[in-house]
Formats: sequence, structure tokens, C-alpha cells
Amino acid sequence: MRAANALARAVRVRIQVTSYDAQCLIIEAKLGLGAMPLAVVRQHACAAELSIVALTDAWAERELLIGVRALDALPEACRKLVTHLVGA
Repeated sequence: MRAANALARAVRVRIQVTSYDAQCLIIEAKLGLGAMPLAVVRQHACAAELSIVALTDAWAERELLIGVRALDALPEACRKLVTHLVGA
């Protein structure tokens, strides 16, 4: 969506589902395609006979964020994990 916005283009979504399971069913029924994390595709690929096509363009990269209410309020193990994940 951000990439489309940056190019002043619109993304037309015709079918929207609320789970990866439902998305795989739509794809298996040949009603559309979907972009999803590799782990999800691998989990469903064999059972649903899905083909995997890797996306390599910069727009396909995801930015992941960690949300916490208050870092200082987290248990020590959680604080250490957050610190490790953010590379601080």
C-alpha cells in the first residue's frame, strides 16, 4: 500500500479475507492470488497445491515494529528480548 501511495497509484482489492487459511482457499479455488509470509505459504503450499513465487522488489520488504506499553514495566526476560531484537 505504501509503495502504491508513493507512486500515486491505487491498489484495488476485490476480495478481502480475514485469515491466511481463507486466503489459501481462495487461491486454491483459482479465484485470486495473495501475498503472505513465506512461513504461511510453506505451511499451506503442499495441501493446497500452491505455487510459491518469491517477491524480490524493494516494495515487498516488510518493516517490523515491536510495541510495548512501557519497556521498564516488562519482566527482565522480555526487556532483554526487546533489546536483542532491536540491536541496542
